[in-house]
Amino acid sequence: MTVYVALLRAINVGGKNKVPMSDLRLVFESLGLTDVKTMLNSGNVIFTANKAAVSVDKITATLAKTFAFDIPVFVMSREEVISAVDDAPTWWGIDDGGRHDTIVAVSAAEANRIFVTFSKFAGPGDYIAVKGRVIYISVIPELRNKSAILKISRTPEFGQVTVRGANTFKKLAAKLTS
Repeated sequence: MTVYVALLRAINVGGKNKVPMSDLRLVFESLGLTDVKTMLNSGNVIFTANKAAVSVDKITATLAKTFAFDIPVFVMSREEVISAVDDAPTWWGIDDGGRHDTIVAVSAAEANRIFVTFSKFAGPGDYIAVKGRVIYISVIPELRNKSAILKISRTPEFGQVTVRGANTFKKLAAKLTS
């Protein structure tokens, strides 16, 4: 059995796409996944399963049927999450008052493709790197909410990824190591 994390895209954000965590747990349990736990209120689901039992298509279809709207799902193994934090660039997630995001794509190939688009927005004070399926972005404090790189949310590629702040991603990794 392997421990996984499902990262659900764009739920409980700004009062839209509301999904109660207790209902979310029940959906994952109904799919035969075990040790299901949610973390925070932003669609982070930790569960245990055989690799063969983890079907993103099945999870996505069941979520759509249950909640009556589409919820993109990105599944990472425990090892992938921990490695993403351990292997992150040194500038990512530091406590400097800046903005530090973690962007997860479906695959490393997709992350590399999307990285090319997102990189075009990077300017002075922006840091961006890709490793595997993860794109790391950091913005210096002075540009925290003014950086051109934040315009990535207006690109079509942004709809193909899910985003977590560095602190949330680090908390997920810490939970998986405890």
